Amino acid sequence: MPSTAMAATPVPWPQGLLVGEPAVSVILPVYQAGVALEQSFARISRTRLPDAEILVVDDGSTDGTAHRVRSFAARDARVRPVLLEQNGGVAAARNTALALARGEYVWFLDWDDEWDESIAEKLVERAREARADVVVCRATWRQPDGLDTAVLDGLPAARTLTGPEAFDLVLAGRFRGYLWSKLFRRDLLGADPFPPMQSQSDFCGLVPVLAAAATVATVPDVLYHHVIREGSITNSRHPVLDNLNRCRETVRRVAETLPPSEGRERLLLHYDYHAWHLARVNTALRLSSADVARAEIKDVVGRMRLGEIAALVPVSLDVATRSLLVRVAGQQYAAVRRLYVGVRARLRKVRGRLKVAR
Repeated sequence: MPSTAMAATPVPWPQGLLVGEPAVSVILPVYQAGVALEQSFARISRTRLPDAEILVVDDGSTDGTAHRVRSFAARDARVRPVLLEQNGGVAAARNTALALARGEYVWFLDWDDEWDESIAEKLVERAREARADVVVCRATWRQPDGLDTAVLDGLPAARTLTGPEAFDLVLAGRFRGYLWSKLFRRDLLGADPFPPMQSQSDFCGLVPVLAAAATVATVPDVLYHHVIREGSITNSRHPVLDNLNRCRETVRRVAETLPPSEGRERLLLHYDYHAWHLARVNTALRLSSADVARAEIKDVVGRMRLGEIAALVPVSLDVATRSLLVRVAGQQYAAVRRLYVGVRARLRKVRGRLKVAR
């Protein structure tokens, strides 16, 4: 695969700073962030970062973001601006920063998210304690009003796993494809791990890395909060459906390289239904194109088998139930989903009011 790293203008390190290898390289891609970027910089400044370098990548912004990045570097000697002349997308920005990183470990951030001030400290401590190649903490979906609507990623207990065991947890939906809830040993990532995709480049880069790890450790604490905002890639009304196919191809390709494990075939089936069939239908229904949605539903329903859905029950009753609903409802599933989304939104508002009342 050709390199996706972009031509960059890194600012030289001041003499005498960070001699030797820092413990962690923090990689923060930004694009057209505007004045809101200052909040992210303030949050980074409050984060306890043990012996860190912070690579802030301006991905060809035209709104003055580069100036803000340089100003942040002038205030914090750990910060190294990486200024890209043209916008190449978040995958290329991450690959470029990774090529410049010097840390033993790497932690990727999204600039408009929120996190616990102790996250980097705890992840590095756990990595050293377990001699882990990858460390995974728990995270939440956070609404713009501050309401956490779901806990995702990671496990509720501290565990030490092999790479293939961690891969199986990806298939089960317990480990997600997000980078921000994970710490990576830098040399495990290699060069250009993230393919040039509009969305899900993090997942397609993560899965082979996770499976190749000798040791994956978990931190049971919720330390990161992914803030859902209008216009974000994962919240966009125009996602690229082909990327879901590429994710499935990546999963299947990695599975073929691993020794067989008990239950993996059923977990691969779970991935197909949860992250491919259902994801394709729900993604298409967000597109505003009735023709696209009808075509996706028709194709997915044609691929679903009642025997396979029954086999999913021991793995996930929820996925089995939703899959059966799509299989039975067919083109009427769109109306059923609209009703479900409406009820869920109302319940979320009630929960928000109760939270404020407390």
